[in-house]
Amino acid sequence: MASIGYGVVIPARNEAWVIEHTLRSLFRQRLRPRAMVVDDSSTDGTGLIAERAGAYVIRVERRSQVSATGAPYLAFVINRGLKALQGLDLDYIMISGAKCLYPRSYVHRLVKNMVRDRVVIASGVAQGERTYGTLSVRGSGRLINAFWFRRVGFSYPQYYGFETWLLLKALSMGLRVATYPQIKFYSLRETAMNPRKAYLYGKAMKALN
Repeated sequence: MASIGYGVVIPARNEAWVIEHTLRSLFRQRLRPRAMVVDDSSTDGTGLIAERAGAYVIRVERRSQVSATGAPYLAFVINRGLKALQGLDLDYIMISGAKCLYPRSYVHRLVKNMVRDRVVIASGVAQGERTYGTLSVRGSGRLINAFWFRRVGFSYPQYYGFETWLLLKALSMGLRVATYPQIKFYSLRETAMNPRKAYLYGKAMKALN
């Protein structure tokens, strides 16, 4: 497993206070990644801090001040990072939030379980997250089999429900996805249900029919 290669895409906007910690937790993994931070028009030096920490940085100029969380614009930001990784010889692609901290064995354990269970998309769960967080593969902390991902375009569709779309795509092809509750990481972003999140879930379900 020492020869496994993977890249991480981290969309980030004004995350100077935490991005270095997130990157350190990734670079300390038993399997070290190539980290791609997509700096979404930060004004606090997020991109510079990420570069100093050892990440590759792509800068995006945002045209709207509306929150990107769960919206199609976030798919656009993530896709910028995916495009930069597309030509590399990678076995897995990881998507991470900028406020996530990973135990040293997080990716190693995920890969081991995915190979054993023949899974193409998987994640652990955020420590302390509500039960609903274990019902589906998370958007952050998500690991995707790169060989399969290339077959379906190596990108997210830019509409609501883009994270769920990838899961449905795999399932429609007769492939497996999985959440592993025993594999945990830490999220510094509030994950509890709220009215905005419920609204976005509704938009996603409508978009996905």
